[in-house]
Amino acid sequence: PHPASPARAVGGVRAGCILADDRRLRFTYRIEAAPERLCWLRHPAAGRRDELWRHTCFEAFVATSPGGYLEFNFAPDGSWAAYGFTAYRRRRQPDPLLEDPEIEVFFGANAMRLEAAVDARGLRDGRSEQGLRRGLAAVIEETGGPTSFWALRHPRPQPDFHDAGGFVLDMPTARWPSASEEPAL
Repeated sequence: PHPASPARAVGGVRAGCILADDRRLRFTYRIEAAPERLCWLRHPAAGRRDELWRHTCFEAFVATSPGGYLEFNFAPDGSWAAYGFTAYRRRRQPDPLLEDPEIEVFFGANAMRLEAAVDARGLRDGRSEQGLRRGLAAVIEETGGPTSFWALRHPRPQPDFHDAGGFVLDMPTARWPSASEEPAL
């Protein structure tokens, strides 16, 4: 968690991302806390929504061109969002057009896990000499308690997932599909 946003009920957060053989970016997030201690949106129908960060949600940032990046948000109720940025917090319009991601949520007595998959074929410009850079993060709202901000790395004094200094996961370019491997969209 960011030092400016300590958690009370959350013992930890784990996150991971792979580029699967089916050309999908697959994200996994696990919160170590009793699910009843967490708050999240509960919409009757899952779909694309803004401002998911106001409650428990999971975020992924994928570097594209130099300075540019994509942001994905996944909520436990199946809501999601995708945004494109040309530079730090400079939003590109229109937002990326994506198929609805696959989102599954699993609850245990003392943990909650969310898995999400996004079609990566349209993200090929995310390649670089170092590979595909990613940042994984979570906003966790506790029932009757604080909201904490979790990330692999916090480069600023206040929580800010958009800072590219937090995009610390590299995916080797050898795993990234070449243009000839991708079907036409």
